[in-house]
Amino acid sequence: MLPMKNKKYSLIFITILLFFSFSSSAEEFSYITDICKIPVRSGQSTRHKILRMLKSGTAVSIIEKDATSGYSHITSATGKEGWVLSRQLMRTPSAREQIKQSTSEVKKHQNLTGQLNLQITKLEQLSLKEKNEKDSIILENIELKKKLNDIQTTASDAIRMSKQLKAIQIEEEKLNHELEILQRKNKHLTDSTAMNWFIIGACAIGIGILIGIVLPRLHLPRKSSWDSFS
Repeated sequence: MLPMKNKKYSLIFITILLFFSFSSSAEEFSYITDICKIPVRSGQSTRHKILRMLKSGTAVSIIEKDATSGYSHITSATGKEGWVLSRQLMRTPSAREQIKQSTSEVKKHQNLTGQLNLQITKLEQLSLKEKNEKDSIILENIELKKKLNDIQTTASDAIRMSKQLKAIQIEEEKLNHELEILQRKNKHLTDSTAMNWFIIGACAIGIGILIGIVLPRLHLPRKSSWDSFS
């Protein structure tokens, strides 16, 4: 029984040695407890000099732990070393630091949310602007189509009027030609009528002259002669 008991104690002792050896060699991070400030001493007792005070939530690296004295050998982020009570160290940040970190995270999320909301607002404004521009383009397109229809109608009317005007010009030329022919015929008739009247007048004058020449030469019987016959 004694050898077994000694073997058991030997295993426990070896385990404790390995634990302390591992604790002294492996770097470990801890945080100062949720107390306003704790002293960092030059040694492992309250008799040693206070080198400085660390605030609650300060992150430190553990170089080694001394279970006998209850002190831990630490180094700060700036590389300064010292000893603090192990019970004043925690593996997680203090509640105050956690609240501070949570508040910082909340602010970050709030800022991010605000930025996202701002981006959403800008996108909505841009979408509204694009919608307004689209509606404006649609209205302009409708107006342009209306103007184009008016132009096409006007052009059609102009073409139709041009055709009508050309037809009228052709009809006018035809009428002018017919009028010219009628004028020529009328002039010819006028000239023929004047000639006829000239001839008639000449004939009448000739007959009058002939009568004036012939009548005086005719010997009409005297009245007595006429009486003898009666």
